[in-house]
Amino acid sequence: MYHNLKGKKRISEVFDSGKTKFIYPVKMIFLKRNEIEGQSSISIGVGVSKKNLPKAVDRNKVKRRIREAVRKVLKDSESVSAMEYDVFFIYVSKELLAFKTIENVIKRLTKALK
Repeated sequence: MYHNLKGKKRISEVFDSGKTKFIYPVKMIFLKRNEIEGQSSISIGVGVSKKNLPKAVDRNKVKRRIREAVRKVLKDSESVSAMEYDVFFIYVSKELLAFKTIENVIKRLTKALK
């Protein structure tokens, strides 16, 4: 299960002190959380540059594809229940890529979280 990464402070914390992993066309910035109380989960954020994809329709489509890929990958993974991460995905390609391509990249990137 994942939640949306919210709050200016939390997002800037991820960008300032998080680790980076890049596999074309997605860059992942992640930070391990140290929260003891509450349910363990992953919080994700997705960003697509207006410079790379000028049409909002295309940017939104990419965001939906990344979120769905993350959902599918985390659903298949058994070790998700123990993970506590804040993760931000940045799409860097200038063209709209197929869902399968994005899903394979997300699979490879999330292996770094384990």
